[in-house]
Amino acid sequence: MLQRRQRVAELYLTQHTQWEIARRLGINQSNVSRHLKALREEWQQSALMDFNARKAEELAKIDQLERDARRAWKRSKRTKEIETAHTKKSRRRGEESEASLRKEPSAGDAKFLSVVQWCINKRCEILGLNAPKQFTTPPGQPLQVQEIPPTPEQERDELKELTDQYRKRMTGAVGLMLSPSEN
Repeated sequence: MLQRRQRVAELYLTQHTQWEIARRLGINQSNVSRHLKALREEWQQSALMDFNARKAEELAKIDQLERDARRAWKRSKRTKEIETAHTKKSRRRGEESEASLRKEPSAGDAKFLSVVQWCINKRCEILGLNAPKQFTTPPGQPLQVQEIPPTPEQERDELKELTDQYRKRMTGAVGLMLSPSEN
């Protein structure tokens, strides 16, 4: 049975009609039709599994990229320690070196947030979570769909807004951590 189905598939894929396949294999056309129906179901199931596996693979890559970007974002927010060294000349003591350590809070590097946002957008696109788009056309005109990506200015403005919001939160948090005499 399996060999016959494989032979039906070979002949079908080389553009033979059901009648020709039936004549070559010595079976009736209704049997060829049943074999083809089963083959199409197998092929469709295989294609769906391949598609779903590929989709899962891409989602896993995006998830890893987002995790890496979030870790990098956290590292970029760490307080920066800035060390400075000064040399003073004194008539009594000669040259003296003086070092100081200053700590500055960091608002973080916004480029990592843009990577996180890209990951979220791409994941939503792959999963089909984006809102459907509604299109209207004049009567008798064919539908023409063109997706318009955000302009660099729109992306920049959105990223700036996210960064500003974060900086406001950081400034408020730093202000709470300082004593009243330091404010």
